[in-house]
Amino acid sequence: MDAERSFLRMLTPFLLAVQITYGITYEQAKRLSTIILVNFGLLGSYGLINHAVTGSQLVLWREAYPQYAGRLTGAYFCPDHFAGLMEMALGLALALFLTRGFEWRLRLGTALLIGIALAVVALSKSRGAGITVVGIMGAALMFGFSQWPRPIRRYFRIVAGSIMLLLIIAFCWCASGYRQRFLSYFAWSEARQQAPVQMAHTIFNRLRVSDRGLMIAGAIRAWKTAPLWGIGPGMHQNLWPHFAASPDGDRAVGCWPSHPNYTFFSYEVHSDWMQLLEEYGLAGFILFGAAAGVVCATLLGALRAETAALRSRDWKGGDAQSHAWVVGAIFAVCAMAIHSLGDFNLQIPSNVWILGAIMGLAGHGVARITEGIPAQETDHS
Repeated sequence: MDAERSFLRMLTPFLLAVQITYGITYEQAKRLSTIILVNFGLLGSYGLINHAVTGSQLVLWREAYPQYAGRLTGAYFCPDHFAGLMEMALGLALALFLTRGFEWRLRLGTALLIGIALAVVALSKSRGAGITVVGIMGAALMFGFSQWPRPIRRYFRIVAGSIMLLLIIAFCWCASGYRQRFLSYFAWSEARQQAPVQMAHTIFNRLRVSDRGLMIAGAIRAWKTAPLWGIGPGMHQNLWPHFAASPDGDRAVGCWPSHPNYTFFSYEVHSDWMQLLEEYGLAGFILFGAAAGVVCATLLGALRAETAALRSRDWKGGDAQSHAWVVGAIFAVCAMAIHSLGDFNLQIPSNVWILGAIMGLAGHGVARITEGIPAQETDHS
């Protein structure tokens, strides 16, 4: 069943994306997009209200896990995964907000959703989500202004980049609890008093003995036993007891490993990319990477085609909805790719299904952009 679950986590979002791309009309896709945005807003609002009223001591009607006390959990038991959902909300809302051609009421709604998503991430105190938000902002600077001529695009990037930098500095200055939680993970209070080389060594050692570091090290040991095909889909949790302990122990002389790792059990690696390599081997990693590369190349190719078409029409017209779907999908992929370096959002079915739905909407956008089918001709001059 663990192998089946792992396989279905990959298959179901793909089938969902295909069904949305080819199984519904453009107008139905627009309604689905609205439903997803409203759903994001309701989930984020519930998380904020629940945190304000109960301090996130409840997840819906159930008692929350005590280890996450003081952190916003929303409708999930783990704040990191709820923050991962809100990262996709941020990406989709940001894409709509930056797209030319939408009326002011939609921009106002997406601005509200951007604020909700950022507030959820901040109150979740998720370190990975904080890094991911910065990554999404970087992607927004790269791809969010592709509908404009190059000089205007450069100006917008400078202005938007300056605003983003000021917001990051202000947040780091004001959110002392979040900042301390982030820096403590890297043993910063100890490392900053040392020379650069020793500082790097201290930070590396802190990461190496953290729970994530120990789980990733165990996954690497497991992968080395079957580097080409991996240990099998979903088998990390089943084989964890065999690979948890560091290999420096010696049963014959009664010497314990330096890291026996018997104080916790690892159900997931806390790194989707490492777990993919461990369970599916180099073969699976390359196949997944190739498929993901094709998807990303298709999205970026659609943006280039749209830019070329707009340039030929003196930057007038265009399909705002299709552009927003494609850019939103790029931001969502960016969010998942970054956060999954140190967490397992791709192991959460609801998150990958939402990602699949966003990719399905992007499929409609890619088709309309590459085939030159305008949904509406809007004069942006």
